[in-house]
Order: sequence, then structure tokens, then C-alpha cells
Amino acid sequence: MLQTWGSLHIVSMDEYMCDRSFVMKNALGWKKGAFLLAICCFVLGPWTCCVQTESVVNSLKEAFGIKPLFAIIVLGITCSYQASIPGLTENGYSLEEAENLIRSAVKIFCEAREEWWEEEGREVGREWPLCLGAAGPYGAYLADGSEYRGNYGITDEELKEFHKRRVELLHEAGADIILFETVPSLKEAQIEAQIAEEYGYDYWISFSCLNENIICEGTPIAECAKTFAKGHPHLKMIGINCTKPEYITGLIKNIRENCEIPIAVYPNSGEEYDAVKKIWSGKQSALSFEEYAYSYMEAGASAVGGCCTTVAKHVEEVVRAKERFCGK
Repeated sequence: MLQTWGSLHIVSMDEYMCDRSFVMKNALGWKKGAFLLAICCFVLGPWTCCVQTESVVNSLKEAFGIKPLFAIIVLGITCSYQASIPGLTENGYSLEEAENLIRSAVKIFCEAREEWWEEEGREVGREWPLCLGAAGPYGAYLADGSEYRGNYGITDEELKEFHKRRVELLHEAGADIILFETVPSLKEAQIEAQIAEEYGYDYWISFSCLNENIICEGTPIAECAKTFAKGHPHLKMIGINCTKPEYITGLIKNIRENCEIPIAVYPNSGEEYDAVKKIWSGKQSALSFEEYAYSYMEAGASAVGGCCTTVAKHVEEVVRAKERFCGK
């Protein structure tokens, strides 16, 4: 089945993923190159979201350009992780403005991608980078570190209501896949999957984890993998993000033993998040990011990238790991 973007045709997501290893990047974590996605974050109260203006976007394009990022990734994540309708409206935006801001995270990514494609990508025979519409967990809206704990104390219906409209907006704006990321709770993941399946949207689910065996709310990752192993036709990937690099290989193993869905991983650099001060601190993990990335590919990951506290050099190391792995 072919999907169409303007005059460009690419195969379906299932065919696109076949026999490939991906390099991906979360816009929120790229301290120099993040804004090659032409997305700008402003702090609103205790959290950040995708609030941008044309003049700011143009300034970012002039400062950083768009070619370097799209030259090395095939999957890009929009800067909408903490953008939610209640979060925006509580900070003074109307409902219409909040919805338009969420749409704009995808729109700006897609415009930057199209510009790169016309200037360079098509001519050099690159693959069309997919736009992953980021939808953070309820804990990201709370902005108190709950995405690393879960146990929100709200009903399933409240959780579904929180996610549903945002997912619809991201898809309508043109996201190729809905990315439910940093999910600490199996229950939340199931509710997110239910929404996407009801709409018929392709999606993937990425958990935050405490160690190589359990997600942040305490459920074994093996149980999560079993839960999604069958009966979710639109689930295109499952995986882990914003988790210490040293835990990832074990988590991949646990997932692979319990389901056959492709696995995506994009850890942080190993630092700890302080939910009170809202900063990352501490030492990064011992091995180089290249060595970690290579081990993830050997373990069976289909997509590898970087999340919070990773910078341009980390993604460059993932590229080198991919070249080594594919050249074996």
C-alpha cells in the first residue's frame, strides 16, 4: 500500500521498516541540532511545549540550517511531548490557540522536511524521514517527574480524555506515526493504544524504565511486551526511552523474548532528573554512546537514538555504530 506526500511516494510503514536499522532523534534533547527541526520551546509555568512564531522559526533556520539533521536521521520526533490542551489553556491560551499550537509542531517539522527534500534529499537519493508526532504521558503535563513514577491517581476515563484530542490533532496535522513516549504505566499505554486503534492511526509505544526488567510504575517489561504482542494491528514499534543506557540491552532482550514487534530505543545519557529543580545532573554512563548503540543493534533494536541530555555528538556516535553494524 502506497502513501503519498505531494509528488513523493513511499511504501507503507511496514515495508519501510523491513530490513532497516534507523537513526532517530528526539528534538527535546538535541541541545545544538534540536532546532534544525525548526521548533522552539518556551517555558510556560513549570513545563515546556511547542510554542513558536514564524520569525523565531526563521531565525533558527538561519542559525542552524536544516540539512545537517535530515542528512543523518530517518525518523524525527516533534517537540510536542509536553504540549497538552489542559496545559496550554491553564497558561492563558484559548482552546483554539492550544489546538493550533499542537498542530504547528507537526506542520513546522513537515515544512522543514519538505524544504530539505527539495534542496538535497531527493537528489542524493535519501529516504524520506518520517515525522513522529510526540505525545508525552500524563506525568509530563503534571511536570513533577511523574513520567518516571506513574501512579497518577486519576481514572481511566480521565486519562483517555487527556490523550484523545491531542492524538487526533497530531495525526490531522500530518504526523506519520503517533509516538507515545516516556510512558511509565502499562495501564496508560493500553489506553493510548486503544485510542490509536479506534482511530486507525499507526503508532508506537515507548516506556520509561527503572532498570533492565521493569518500567517506572513497577510492571515487568516482559508483561508489557506480552500485552502488546498480538491484537494491535496499528502498533508499529515498541520500546524504551529516557532510561539509563546501561539498562537498554537487557530491556531489549526481555521484549524480544515476549513479542515480535520491532523495537526502538533512545536512552538519555545516564544522568538523573531532579523533578524539584527541573534539571539533569550527575555523571553520564561509562561506555561511549557509540558502544552502547552498537550493543543495542546487536541485541535486536530496529531504531536507535537519543533522548534527554543527548546532544549532537551522541547522534553522530549512533550513526557510526550503524555504519559498523551494517558493515559487519
